[in-house]
Amino acid sequence: NGSGQLGLGNTTHQTTWQPSSLPNGARAKRVACGPLHTAVVTEEGTLLVCGQNRGGQLGLGNTTNQNAWQASPLPDGVRAPAVACGCWHTVVLTEVGALLVCGRNDSGQLGLGHENNQTTPQMIVPSGVQRIAAGFDHAFYVKQDGSLWGMGKNDQGQLGTGDQTDRNQSVLIMPSGVRQVAAGRDHTLVVKT
Repeated sequence: NGSGQLGLGNTTHQTTWQPSSLPNGARAKRVACGPLHTAVVTEEGTLLVCGQNRGGQLGLGNTTNQNAWQASPLPDGVRAPAVACGCWHTVVLTEVGALLVCGRNDSGQLGLGHENNQTTPQMIVPSGVQRIAAGFDHAFYVKQDGSLWGMGKNDQGQLGTGDQTDRNQSVLIMPSGVRQVAAGRDHTLVVKT
């Protein structure tokens, strides 16, 4: 809890389970953890974040660590049913299938066509996304047609493109048949139909 990633309002390490109360009585629907930051999607579709923010991965418009839950400013009226945390980046799926990204981007893991960090959520896909995953320095999304797209670090071949070249824009990895994707530090797994 050295970066406040438990959302307890402090940076004290915990050796037993502690309740972490969300603001305004919000109830958690989904949770995702990076190494030092945490994101929660509430039942209302709000995105709450805490922990390390060195790359802007909390999406708060700054790089200040947060040891208590903060609402990440999604665009007006946008609700988030899912979130994935990489090492220093965050990927958000909206209810209309849009893909938002923020945080560190040194390997192009945000898919924006450059390597500049982003401290607020940026939309890279306006619709059609149904699943997301974030690895250490790479990210993936599955579209409604079952196609798999990836971006970011690829030095170990973790994007599955047949080479070891990083990608700063999302590239088509598999054209169809992907049901689910999961990403680790330097590897990725998919479930196909």
